[in-house]
Amino acid sequence: MKKFNRKGIIWYRLVLVIVVAALAVFGIARGIQTLIFRQESAHIQSDVNAYSYQKKKFKNKNGFKIYTGSDYTYYNGIDVSSHQGDIDWDQVKDSGVDFVMIRCGFSSLDTGKVHTDENFKKNIKAAKKAGLRVGVYYFSSAKTKKEVTKEANYVLNLIKDYDLEFPVAYDMEYYNGASRADSLSKNKKTQLALTFCEKIEDAGYTPLIYGNDTWFTDHVKLSKVKKYALWYASYSQKPNMTHYFAMWQYSNTGSLPGIDGDVDMNIYLEPKES
Repeated sequence: MKKFNRKGIIWYRLVLVIVVAALAVFGIARGIQTLIFRQESAHIQSDVNAYSYQKKKFKNKNGFKIYTGSDYTYYNGIDVSSHQGDIDWDQVKDSGVDFVMIRCGFSSLDTGKVHTDENFKKNIKAAKKAGLRVGVYYFSSAKTKKEVTKEANYVLNLIKDYDLEFPVAYDMEYYNGASRADSLSKNKKTQLALTFCEKIEDAGYTPLIYGNDTWFTDHVKLSKVKKYALWYASYSQKPNMTHYFAMWQYSNTGSLPGIDGDVDMNIYLEPKES
């Protein structure tokens, strides 16, 4: 019988251990890579509208985000509420702002009671006088179809005396359990958004749905609301959203003449006619 070389066996076992360890590390790395890919691609759905923007065409210029591609016309904008206090709208206009989304009202996080933003009328009158295009948004905490219909009717009553050039946006957000609407299912939140948008559309306005990556991934079924444009919030150099969005809120720390403190910055993209 042939004798085994003890040193050869030791070396064989050592090589085997190294190979097994390498395969394990590779497997873990692949697993992490797959997890990251899944997280980054979580909001990709095949049955919703993909956008055709060229990410490299988004640039920074004079404190604004611009789009240099030939396929879309862009507009510089902001969104404001009573949190911004008194605003000098002429200075805002002169700084290069084209449009503003003004909070017209909101529902209380705890009770759902509807309120008018205390600066809404002052803001919308002054912004329009300064020559800015205007849209509005409403912060919702509705839990039922009846409540969200009440919110939509409340908004329509607030804006009936004004001509709006920009959309009417529905804004519901997750507040880590602080909002009465946080515990609603994804299906329910989707239904509420649809009800609000349908009511606004029936009245002759253009609806818009606000949200960030998490909201559009975990809280709303995009395939169900794809007929309505999205107002995408992501404070980044380039948009991460894979679906079509009409407006991108790219910063919440903007600084402009005429406004004390931070202001949200937006870019609106309109397809050019071919």
